[in-house]
Amino acid sequence: MLGVTDESAIAHRYRLLAPHLTEHELRMWAAVEAASYGEGGIATLARITGIRRRKISRAQEELHIKPGANTPANPADPQPADSKH
Repeated sequence: MLGVTDESAIAHRYRLLAPHLTEHELRMWAAVEAASYGEGGIATLARITGIRRRKISRAQEELHIKPGANTPANPADPQPADSKH
């Protein structure tokens, strides 16, 4: 988990971006920020932005961010082959 300074930096970025992004774009941004924040990221971003936790979580699903991951998964990456010998 990051510190208070990091939370104020996130809040600052939110204040800069919010007037220029659609609601959907803000949810996507919050989802990525929450993933990069790490443990407690969704709750922290919800508190800072006022976006509901479930909406941030759904945005992470839409972006293929795995729970607990620090970065989005790339759906274009090849999946490991099953070894059925």
